[in-house]
Amino acid sequence: MTEIPTEIAEVTTMKTKIVSIVLAFVLLSISLATGVNAIDGIDINKKADLTVIFAPEGEGAEINFYLHKIADVEETAEYKVVDRFKGYDIDLEDNTAEEWRLLATYLTGVISADGISADHFVKTDSEGRAVFSGLPLGLYYVSGEVYHGDRVYVTPTPFLISLPDRDATGEGWNYNVELYSKYSSVPDSEPVSVEVLKIWNDNNDASRPEKVEISLYDGEKLYDTVVLNKDNNWQHKWTELYGGTVWSVKETSVPDGYSVSVEQQNRRFVITNTKTVPSVPSGPSLPQTGVMWRPVPILAFLGTGLVIAGVLRRRG
Repeated sequence: MTEIPTEIAEVTTMKTKIVSIVLAFVLLSISLATGVNAIDGIDINKKADLTVIFAPEGEGAEINFYLHKIADVEETAEYKVVDRFKGYDIDLEDNTAEEWRLLATYLTGVISADGISADHFVKTDSEGRAVFSGLPLGLYYVSGEVYHGDRVYVTPTPFLISLPDRDATGEGWNYNVELYSKYSSVPDSEPVSVEVLKIWNDNNDASRPEKVEISLYDGEKLYDTVVLNKDNNWQHKWTELYGGTVWSVKETSVPDGYSVSVEQQNRRFVITNTKTVPSVPSGPSLPQTGVMWRPVPILAFLGTGLVIAGVLRRRG
């Protein structure tokens, strides 16, 4: 019996181990690719339910809550702004929680100013629960009426909610969302003030306008319009205002070449205009055919592993 040289035996064993590792990698990759589809895909044929709980004084408060649908959602969890909001400064790509908070404040102003009617409204029950059932999937702006409590006015804080939302594990989707509404309150015996500050994020660009107009709204009713410029340090303060309403502001016309965001802290609004940079075409994007594209990198590695395995076998 011919004895196999030690060097050849070691090489053969090494190749066998490499091939085994590659095959294991292939099986793992297929498993991961399948898992990504199962976790991330939204069932766009489903409907969603939303329950908003408003209990500012430890018990339910009966007020109306309103829903405005801002965007549809696709199976890939990407948003498409609905037609009646396409003319506004709304960016829904890779948003953080803070960016959604700012967007909600901005939407409060434009919805009030332009009298955009709600898609749905529900009155809370005696426990403070507003239940919206059978909603089409998408991104919604949620707002509520001012509640007159025990010597205080309580205002629900507007917010954005995605339906469906991520579930508690972060690995699936929740089509039955329940949450508590945040709120702010002021004594009903005291007037309130509203401040607005304009900030320019443009590196002192020469195209910056010399002035802008800001409108203050009492609910959907125009209360006042002021001009902000260098002379007043781009800010204004309204005083002796009624506390039992929702006050909001809107820049009457956003300058060309700028985007706008609005931040609110109590009744102080900061409106920031940012100089926009023209986007450079980056080539065609992946086709949106309903296929999940996140497994593509995994499958690319899978192909590389197969090539390596083939080369090793040929050399053997």
